Amino acid sequence: MEIHEKQSNLISQNITALRQYHKYFQEEMGEKIGVTRQAVAKWESVETVPMTLPGSHMQMELKTAAF
Repeated sequence: MEIHEKQSNLISQNITALRQYHKYFQEEMGEKIGVTRQAVAKWESVETVPMTLPGSHMQMELKTAAF
């Protein structure tokens, strides 16, 4: 497995774990970070990876939206 593939898998796992931690559906996660449900699904399945993750923005949105 090459480095890019490993990184893609790690990104996918992190996105899935973060979404599940907050008990969001893919659509809710997408709304929180400004992307579609399909984008989240593709990231989680490693079909695609985000060109840029709104890193601190995503974390801030999820922290403030947490129950």
